[in-house]
Amino acid sequence: MDNDNLSAVGRDILLSGRTRLCLALPYLSCPLCALLPQPGDGVTTSAATDGENLYYNAAYLASGFLKSERFASRLTMHTVLHCMFRHLAKRRGRDAALWDLACDAAVESVIDALPYACLAEKAVPAKGLFLSECRREMKVLSAEGIYRMLLRERPPAYKIASLQRLFAMDDHGLWDLEEKQDRERSERQDQAWQDAASRAQTALDSLVSEQGAGGEGMTEQLSVAARDDVDYRKFLRRFAAPREVLHADGDAFDYIYYTYGLTRYGNMPLICDRHLHVHLWLAGT
Repeated sequence: MDNDNLSAVGRDILLSGRTRLCLALPYLSCPLCALLPQPGDGVTTSAATDGENLYYNAAYLASGFLKSERFASRLTMHTVLHCMFRHLAKRRGRDAALWDLACDAAVESVIDALPYACLAEKAVPAKGLFLSECRREMKVLSAEGIYRMLLRERPPAYKIASLQRLFAMDDHGLWDLEEKQDRERSERQDQAWQDAASRAQTALDSLVSEQGAGGEGMTEQLSVAARDDVDYRKFLRRFAAPREVLHADGDAFDYIYYTYGLTRYGNMPLICDRHLHVHLWLAGT
């Protein structure tokens, strides 16, 4: 089979999987159709996205489809959820390997919870075990929460590689291109996905409340995706005196607030510092 015919087969596989998803999840039809399928010669696995196109490896798609006709639907949902949860834009400044793993685990946890035949997959005990460990640390299995857990635990390279084999479905190599694009285009693209996530959350909230459609995990992550990242270091520097040397003060750290935050919110420790109180009080006078 020549390259043109193989590319056409790969495109048909993707479009077939997308059609099944649109029939099962009509409230996601717009974001599911937002990525344009394009042959990708440099894609090392099944597919990759830059937030605008879905570049696919036709031979890899055909191999996956022969193993399971649900492969294309799960791949499409996996990639689109990355965009809706704004994983591409939020990768900046983070450890790429840990962030990619956290993102894959987050979207797979959502897909596994959706009760649709086109996404059904035989349970993998190792996946369930890792996600159970995450749930003991946080209430919402967001990429941000899983990433913080991985940063804290710093698992060895062999465990990271093992987890990547369990959760990875697409190639994240094009996510780095986000930093090379002009800033205006990058921000416009991120805003478009943020708007799409907001509309999907509104529709899904109504559907879940009325029918119990099994999308609770998706609504929780969409809520997290709608929030912008905040650099609290810049905020705290506003209250630093000139020539002040900033460092952690173990004596001033209050464990009561920290543990209360973990108990009350699951993955949100509260940090209280008496020196910060003084700075804030002076700023308010």
